[in-house]
Amino acid sequence: MTDGRGLPLAVALSAGQAHESRYATRVLDAVRIPRRTPGRPRLRPEALAGDKGYSYPAIRAWLRRHGVRAVIPERAD
Repeated sequence: MTDGRGLPLAVALSAGQAHESRYATRVLDAVRIPRRTPGRPRLRPEALAGDKGYSYPAIRAWLRRHGVRAVIPERAD
């Protein structure tokens, strides 16, 4: 996961054949967003942009529970 400028925030390694959406919540739990002023880092992004590969009910539910706005197109299937 990267920030809006492409700087890495969190990483998870997986097998090559595993779909990355299976690891989305694990990566989101590892995010620490540094603040410009001294203090604890933020633990959640304000929004998550992803492609249709991340449009799963479990991911959307996790985002809602944690107050993260989803910017993910809906899947047709």
